[in-house]
Amino acid sequence: MCLYPYDKMAMILVDRKPWVYIASEQQEKDIKLNCTCKDKAIANIDSTFKLGRFYLTNVTYRNSAFVNVKSNNHAIMLGPVMIYAEQSASENAYMAKNVSES
Repeated sequence: MCLYPYDKMAMILVDRKPWVYIASEQQEKDIKLNCTCKDKAIANIDSTFKLGRFYLTNVTYRNSAFVNVKSNNHAIMLGPVMIYAEQSASENAYMAKNVSES
């Protein structure tokens, strides 16, 4: 059994370079619940991971449903992920657009 079945998986060719966007409905609901109010957490987009010939951009956010008892901070959760062949500003813009539309 998979904890997060990925409901959204899109493979896109942009200028003949592949992009893969992966997200679950639960991740998108959690981001909407935890990151859309003024006093809520911010979703972080990090595109620093290089996997061989590919790059990985992931979203993390703090989930208010879980609290670390030692630090009293909300748990950091993994959100949608995108894998692509060439790093440029358009990948980050695509990821931000998808996350903000969820």
